[in-house]
Amino acid sequence: LQGGGIYWLVPLDQVGPNVVNNTVANNSAVFGTAVFADGFDAAARLQNNILVGSGSEAVLECGAFNDLNAPVIVFNDVFNTGSGPGYGGTCTDQTGLNGNISADPLFVDAATGDLHIQAGSPAIDAGLNAGAPTTDIDGDPRPLDGNGDGVGVVDIGADEVRSETTPPTITCRATPSTLWPPTHML
Repeated sequence: LQGGGIYWLVPLDQVGPNVVNNTVANNSAVFGTAVFADGFDAAARLQNNILVGSGSEAVLECGAFNDLNAPVIVFNDVFNTGSGPGYGGTCTDQTGLNGNISADPLFVDAATGDLHIQAGSPAIDAGLNAGAPTTDIDGDPRPLDGNGDGVGVVDIGADEVRSETTPPTITCRATPSTLWPPTHML
């Protein structure tokens, strides 16, 4: 019913979760298809996450059970492919603030569950390096220079895309090899 991917209710005098570099998509819930945050969660943190919903419900929803303070929301991509909003409840729209965006993350194939990001994704080099894990979901190092500008910045989400800015060099002989056909057998 609440929090299709992540749900929390932070008790009084607790810090709450620190949710960093995750990809939450293809979930459903009545409140918060990706995340439902509630309780005393002003110190809880959502950083560098891709949160995607696909319906009429909000992707990231904050409840008002104990207080009206939203968690810290920085450098996330909160995107709804459906008709619903990105943010709901006491979570005001953070798009354009504190590094937060709302854009199609360009998954390789969301329908089959391949939530790796593709070259050209707005999530590439769009995160916050401080506090990010040193490897991604596949064990690739972070941060990489995903957009080829010479600066390694962590990607938003669980995947760090590899930059392929330099094409491989292929060398071919201009003349036929003298070893073919073979002149002797071993």
